Amino acid sequence: MDKKEKILTEEEKKEIRKQREAKRKQEEREEEEIRNLMKEEKVDLLTDDQKAKMDEMTAAMSGVNLNALTGRPLANDILLYALPICGPYEALKV
Repeated sequence: MDKKEKILTEEEKKEIRKQREAKRKQEEREEEEIRNLMKEEKVDLLTDDQKAKMDEMTAAMSGVNLNALTGRPLANDILLYALPICGPYEALKV
């Protein structure tokens, strides 16, 4: 191949950039549409029980037992971990 054949003209470079930009914008539109559809479907299709079941399954896969967590430990409970929380006193009252 000759060096002259490898060099693209400015118009060809602009056209390639234009095509890449158009492709990128199209992909962004498609991704946004998919996100919107998924958001709508999940909200409309899942009941509260299904959402709770999904949360339990997610926690089980990550190794967390949500039923073992409490905001009010009893005097004879053994605390393995604690999560300190800071906030206005009125907001922390239960």
